Amino acid sequence: MTRDDGFTLVELLVALALFGLISALGVALLGGSVRAQDANRRHLGQVDELGRAANLLALDLGSAASGPGRFMAADTTSGPVLRFVRMGPPDGREAVTLRLDQGALVRAGSTTETLLIGVSRVSVRQRIKGLWSMAEAGSEGPAPDAVELTIERAGVAPLRLVFVVGARQR
Repeated sequence: MTRDDGFTLVELLVALALFGLISALGVALLGGSVRAQDANRRHLGQVDELGRAANLLALDLGSAASGPGRFMAADTTSGPVLRFVRMGPPDGREAVTLRLDQGALVRAGSTTETLLIGVSRVSVRQRIKGLWSMAEAGSEGPAPDAVELTIERAGVAPLRLVFVVGARQR
C-alpha cells in the first residue's frame, strides 16, 4: 500500500537543503557585489581628488608671475614645496604656497585647502632654460619654464605631474 498524496520527510529535507544552499550562494554573491561597488566608489573618489588637485595646480602654475625672486621650490617631506605669485582674479595677484603639513598636501593662498591626504614626500624638479634639475631646498629665483612634482603616498604608486609655469602670462 502506497500513498501518493504528499512528500516524504526525506524529500522535504533535500528541498530545504537545496534552498539553503542557493540562498547562501545568493547572499555571498550579493556581498561580493556590494564590496566591489564600495571599492569602485573609493577608487573613483581618489581619482576625483587627484584630478581636482592636478587641475588646480595647473591653473595656479599656469598663472604664475615671472620675474626674479618670485618662485621658490623645495624637495621635501614637510614644509613648503612651492611658493610663487599668481596673476588673476579676484585681486590681480595672489601669493600661493603649496606645503606638506602632517601628511597632507595643502594649498594656501587667499583660502587654505587640503589637496591630497596621505602624502609622505613631494619631490620637485624644475625646467630652466631647457634643463631639468632637482629643486634645492628653499632656493628662490625666477619662475622656471616647467615644474615636475612627484607625490609619494602610502600604498600607491608615486604620482608624477608636470606643469607648464606661466603659460597664461606668455
